[in-house]
Amino acid sequence: MINSLHDGVFITNGEGVTVKVNKSYERITDLKAEQLIGYHMDDVIKAGYISKSASLHVLKEKRPVTLMQKIANGRNIIVSGTPIFSNNDEILYVINSVRDITELLELKHQIEDLQELKNLRQSSKEAYSKTEESPFYASDKMKNLITIIERVAKTDAQVLMQGETGVGKTMIAKHIHEKSKRSSKSFLELNCGALPTNLIEAELFGYEPGVFTGALTKGKKGLLEVADQGTLFLDEIGDLPLELQVKLLKVIEDQAFYPVGSSKLKHIDVRIIAASHKNLKNL
Repeated sequence: MINSLHDGVFITNGEGVTVKVNKSYERITDLKAEQLIGYHMDDVIKAGYISKSASLHVLKEKRPVTLMQKIANGRNIIVSGTPIFSNNDEILYVINSVRDITELLELKHQIEDLQELKNLRQSSKEAYSKTEESPFYASDKMKNLITIIERVAKTDAQVLMQGETGVGKTMIAKHIHEKSKRSSKSFLELNCGALPTNLIEAELFGYEPGVFTGALTKGKKGLLEVADQGTLFLDEIGDLPLELQVKLLKVIEDQAFYPVGSSKLKHIDVRIIAASHKNLKNL
């Protein structure tokens, strides 16, 4: 009967000598019955088969005992030993129920690692939120720049940044948005050099249904409309065709625009931050 059980079963007599193990125990521990039956638990421990014996603890304490045991194959098992008493209150047998918890322990460790990482991120977030300085500068020049950025962020002024590729213009744009009154609204980004002229216009201003081949049948909202109440970051503004620069300037002045193919004026409230790696005065 015990060979039909999924959990391992290990039985010792009242002297601590192994008398029976089931097939599941052999499967879990990679130990064969002939290595254990007839041997005292002290000898089994000395042989390095197990790290400790639940049976010996039960015999000593005369009560049920549960403990974690390491097996020679490196696996961890949890063993629950239950004493069987005679009419004279002497222990006749100790029946040990064995379950492999290696995978459970590995999962526990993974959860602990994830929790530790989560706590670390939360601590970093709290530390950042408690300081008025940005974490992405080290020099005095950058410190002065951040001071200016903090002041600008509190206003609703449109912003133009010029600097070489890779100096952090996108990060600064996001920082301005996060420190502004628009921080709870959308921050959208468009690289003006990544799309052809007709597509950039459609992306910025949106379009009416069927206005050009390939247009969506329901039309499409432009980024200017989607970013309403928020911030729109236009990277590489120097690559924007001149006719679109003029049209965009009109949007900045009026906070209103016409979608492509539409005669209906749309009013918006959007902050535009533009950036370029080029010297725009020389264009």
